[in-house]
Amino acid sequence: MKIPQRYRRRTSTIASLALLLIAVAPLSAYREGPNPPSSVRSQYNAYDPNLSDNFNGGVDWSKWTRRQTNIASKGSLATWQLGTVNGGWMRLYGKRINGNWVGNGFASKPSKIYNTGFYVARWKFNGPSNNKTIYHPSIWSANWNNGVDSATIPTGSNWLELDFMEYESWPHYSPASHLVPRVNGQIPSGNTRPRMVDGGVITSFSDQIWGVEYHKNYIRTWKYANGTWSQVGRTVWSSGQTNWAINKYSYKCRKKMYWILSNITPDWQRRPAALQNNSTADTAFYINYFEYHPGKSKI
Repeated sequence: MKIPQRYRRRTSTIASLALLLIAVAPLSAYREGPNPPSSVRSQYNAYDPNLSDNFNGGVDWSKWTRRQTNIASKGSLATWQLGTVNGGWMRLYGKRINGNWVGNGFASKPSKIYNTGFYVARWKFNGPSNNKTIYHPSIWSANWNNGVDSATIPTGSNWLELDFMEYESWPHYSPASHLVPRVNGQIPSGNTRPRMVDGGVITSFSDQIWGVEYHKNYIRTWKYANGTWSQVGRTVWSSGQTNWAINKYSYKCRKKMYWILSNITPDWQRRPAALQNNSTADTAFYINYFEYHPGKSKI
């Protein structure tokens, strides 16, 4: 049957429009990482594309802002050109430029506030094999986004820093997953600091998939390998106490948060002793995706 010309034109227009919509659809809207572990999946909602990014084609700047220079990273964020995207991997380089050791990072936009949930990230790190470096690749959260487009969630003197992962020259932080709770503005130190994973030397720079479970009642760290999730380390419980221990923190610290993904040289790592004892070789922190499954039990 011969289709009238006017219908053929309409069909062609609809097809062209469909292709255009596909072309401009945000690539970060598609989940790449695994779902949460089956044992806890019922406690979390489906992947939220508005608070996730898989960096296909670039950073979605409706979700992120540059990390700004602050006390810890003073002089570190010299150029955003150190942050590039290639093949779906965000690459955050640490290099020495014009005599300065510089890095880069980005942080949640002020409107992108996170709650309880299951977070999944795929990352890898290229750097010195002896585990001694002045650079500090990390994925962590706080009530302040540390961003050029700065924002702070009002939390008073009680709030939580959740370190999903961080790599630093201290052996028990290589990598580590731990908490820095603030209760009445006080921070725990040493062995009293709550932590899910004590850390250990990174022996492989191959890509890794990790998850952190921020539940209203506890926090856990997970690793995904060979199609299976396994909990790594201990469960840190939210308690009614105002003090803390290696496996608990005060419920007063449970707060909403912003996320920061960066590779910087902290101020203390650019002091003479640190420069003498740690490698200053170039590094690269690669992030393939950062995905969020909101918790059903909110704060």
